[in-house]
Amino acid sequence: MHRFHPLALAVVATLAMPAAFAQSTATAPEPADDDATRLDRVTVTGTNIRGIDLEDSQPVRIIDAEQIRELGAVNVADLLREISQTAGGTGNFNTTSSGALQADSPAGSAAASLRGLGSSATLTLVNGRRVAVSSFASGSESFIDINAIPLAAVDRVEVLTTGASAIYGADAVAGVINFVLREDFEGVRVSASYGDSEAGTDEAKMYTNLITGFRGERTRGMLVVDAFQRNAMYDRDRAITAVEPRPSQQGVFPSFLDFFGMDEELVEAACPDDQRFDGRPGFPRGSFGEYCALNRNQYTATDPWARRIGAYGTFGLFFDGGSEYFAEVALQRNRSEANSAPAPWSVIETVPFSHPDFPAELRERLIAAGADDRFPLDAYGRFPDARTLEVTTTNWRVLNGLRGTFGAWDWETSLTASRSRSEQEAIAGIYNRDRFLAGLQGELCADGGIDCSPGSGGLWYNPFGGQASQDPAVLALLRERVPRDGVSRCMPGTASSTASPAAWPGATSAGRWVRRCGGRKCPTSPRRWPRPTPTPASCRSMASVHRGGCQPRPVGGVRRILPAAGRQLRRARRRPL
Repeated sequence: MHRFHPLALAVVATLAMPAAFAQSTATAPEPADDDATRLDRVTVTGTNIRGIDLEDSQPVRIIDAEQIRELGAVNVADLLREISQTAGGTGNFNTTSSGALQADSPAGSAAASLRGLGSSATLTLVNGRRVAVSSFASGSESFIDINAIPLAAVDRVEVLTTGASAIYGADAVAGVINFVLREDFEGVRVSASYGDSEAGTDEAKMYTNLITGFRGERTRGMLVVDAFQRNAMYDRDRAITAVEPRPSQQGVFPSFLDFFGMDEELVEAACPDDQRFDGRPGFPRGSFGEYCALNRNQYTATDPWARRIGAYGTFGLFFDGGSEYFAEVALQRNRSEANSAPAPWSVIETVPFSHPDFPAELRERLIAAGADDRFPLDAYGRFPDARTLEVTTTNWRVLNGLRGTFGAWDWETSLTASRSRSEQEAIAGIYNRDRFLAGLQGELCADGGIDCSPGSGGLWYNPFGGQASQDPAVLALLRERVPRDGVSRCMPGTASSTASPAAWPGATSAGRWVRRCGGRKCPTSPRRWPRPTPTPASCRSMASVHRGGCQPRPVGGVRRILPAAGRQLRRARRRPL
């Protein structure tokens, strides 16, 4: 008995194919010229490399230009909400989830995730080509910032809602989203929209775009300009979100404690009555004693302020013989703000009774409760202003290419260069840890040093009275802007050719695809920071959008929950003032 090896079967099948095609050609009737129909050119975005069985149906969702107009979306992120496969799981985010904390998404950015597998597993293409990823990551995931795509330039959106890693690689495990942009346009079209609520809180949205273009015998061109602005809407602007269900027990009026002489913390009487939980009816003490509650929803934005303006242009030049030079240029500049509640701080044995702003009534109550005025106090509070970041992102993309026909072959070659650059800066609510601790003890120097003393020109930070009365010179020394920037680049190039099935036995294609991508994300040089130069780790509660950035570092220690051994160690090193 002869045993056929699979390779032998493949060889036999290959040798038999020409005969089969010849037989088919001989028996098939030739169509009459009158019956022949010339079809429009069909452009297929994807790959010419056989990786999976493409003959089977694939779950593809297409949103065309008419649907885009009917949906009334003003940005790409709103548009993708209409796709059920982008709901649930992780990886989807937009500007509503941005903030100044590590767990928040990058300010001003948005990303899409298919089937809940994350943005890094969802490949996002523009006209079937890769573009530079966002210069800031979302946690540990890279993503394409879809806010960098002007909605007015989108002709349709193609979504492959199943895995395509065999074709595109590991970054397409969840699927592929391809934004097909307009190629040409004739005439001029202008549209604009404006919307605001009746609540009187001025969270207006303004959107406008201009499309103009021409098409001649030898050339074509198009220009799209797209602009969007949204005023901030805060949680406090709506009754349903105005009050935090569980307010923070660390507020702008700190709680004070002598760890060794007191059983419970005390708070200033200046704390407003409706925020002071001191044992009165309806205002019970907390687990650690008295506290002045903080409603963090008064500071956070539901939709932060954003402004985007972009331009997209195309150009084509037709040559004899059916060849064409084509080019695309896209430029997008986005500015956005993101904020979070005021940063909490906890300090151990830092606030002395000799502080010049120490309230007399608080001093008396602390001593009566067992505090020793020879030793500094522990304190737990928050800074008075919200942490606010401002991010400016500039994206550009340039494409040049040639395409045409050569006999039975269609060919195309192109080179794309794209870059994304983001610059982030804190504009409020970020404080230098070391200078803050020095200011609480009167050891902050006028030049920013931390080795002065109260008797030799040392400056004080006032933690009392809701921290509302401060020396402007002290605030200028404490506040940090912590600049950070990131750059991402990508340069893909393609060259491909495809034979027409009518003139070749079966569709045949050949091509070459290469790309070079990379980037950097790092804080701006510490030389730009005030002296003494702080390390990134000394920045208090700064959002970390990349590894190696500013990581949160506690200003003090823990809240009283210390083992007995820790208590003894603290007592052993305690010294009177």
